[in-house]
This record gives sequence, C-alpha cells and structure tokens, in this order.
Amino acid sequence: MPIPHDTPTDHGLRFALFGPLTVTRDGRTITIPQTKHRVVLAALLLRADRLVTVEDLTTHLWDDAPPVTARKTLQGYVARLRKKLGHEVLVSHPAGYRIAARPDQLDLGRFASLAAEADRTQDADARARLLRAALDTAAGPPLADSGTANGPNWPSGWCTRSSGGRTPRWRSAGTARCCRGCAR
Repeated sequence: MPIPHDTPTDHGLRFALFGPLTVTRDGRTITIPQTKHRVVLAALLLRADRLVTVEDLTTHLWDDAPPVTARKTLQGYVARLRKKLGHEVLVSHPAGYRIAARPDQLDLGRFASLAAEADRTQDADARARLLRAALDTAAGPPLADSGTANGPNWPSGWCTRSSGGRTPRWRSAGTARCCRGCAR
C-alpha cells in the first residue's frame, strides 16, 4: 500500500537481496547477524518504500504461532535495526513500518530497471546487453541465506505468495545467472 512521504535520500546505503542479504554504507558492510532482524529487514526491503504491516512482519517472524509479546519483540528488532541503518531510514507508521529506500539502492531495483529497459528496447543487441547487465546485478538466488533461516517465514517464500503464486521475474534471475555463460 503506497503511503505519502518525502522522497528518501540514500544515506550512503545499498542493499543486496540477490545472494545473501547484504547491507553496505559508503562501501562498508553493516553486519546484521541475527536471523530475526534479517527477516524483518528482508520483508521491508522486498516492499521498499511501502508500508509493511505489523501483522505481515509478525507472520514472517513466527508464522501462525507468535508469542504473546510479539508486538513488543518486533519493536525491539526494529529499534536494533534503526541503530544500524538510521531512524530516518526505518520509519514507523501506526500500522507498521517502511524502509525509506529508492529502487536504485537495491540490487533488485537495479535489476528491475534494466529488465524493464530491455523490454522496451527494439534493438536485439541492446536488449541482450541490458539483460546481461541485469543478470550481472544478481549475485545468486534472491535471499540465498534464507535456507538456514525460518523456512516459510523467511520473506523469500512470502514474496511468491504475495504475487499470487507466480514467481516474480527477479526470483529466477539468480538461477539464470549461473547459466548465462552458456548463452554467450
């Protein structure tokens, strides 16, 4: 659900969803080792600059069995993420949270932009170059470190469910990336 807000500034932050979830500020890695914090961050990044409800985040974290203290615990996770990312980056709303990030701050956003440009291009060579550049942004399957996280709670499963069961185009990019050498 889009919400009115100021245009986000980048604060030197970059987010990688292809491969393991990675955050950098001005080229330096910001370590977020706790699984639950990574689940919250991944869910927010998959819906960057849009509201993610407390209910959605609770489902990602605990599926159908949230603790009685779920809301308070989630607030603690968000507070710890804010210490690493900044208060102006992870924004609270009455119904949930939003990560203020532009598409160009996410490898996923750069992939989508290049793929969309390729779709609009009539020239086959230019289209191939753009698609190769899009695949180059994919450092592996999306959220590759999710296999050891919370299974269905991890947002990689959520993004397929939220797209009506269809696998979004970017979800297969990591797999396609390993085969791109064959097509050259």
